[in-house]
Amino acid sequence: MRQEIRPGSWSESVAFVAPVGEIYDATANDSDKSWVVPGNEMWRLNFAYVLLAATTAVGSRLVTIRVKDASGNTIAEVVSGVGQVATTTRTYMFMQGIFRETAFTNDAALVAIPDGLWLKPGYTLQVLDKAAIDVAADDMTVAVQYEKYTV
Repeated sequence: MRQEIRPGSWSESVAFVAPVGEIYDATANDSDKSWVVPGNEMWRLNFAYVLLAATTAVGSRLVTIRVKDASGNTIAEVVSGVGQVATTTRTYMFMQGIFRETAFTNDAALVAIPDGLWLKPGYTLQVLDKAAIDVAADDMTVAVQYEKYTV
């Protein structure tokens, strides 16, 4: 784009819009989900929406986003600021530029993620109940949006 600043003086700029990738997983009886970044891609996480329907199993669930490097080492972890008890359904919105809530508002919580959370080829994005209260019975639905770059 070319814009005239004053007669005879121009400014030029380029806008780059990255392709958007999306993940959606509503597999029942699973509160530990993960995806591996393909070998020819890099991902920059934009946001993640998580809906967790907890069973009657007693315990405080801690919805978490975890990033592991290609060797399986945890290199980043973002944990919700509020625990979820048995027999409840709650939503979590992991996104940039917000505060970290420590209580649910209308059954939802906002969770801040770092700006520029990049996942290199072979990295794993994991969304889970860190407390692992009822992993094989709680129902977790996850929707993730990310910028997808070919490398």
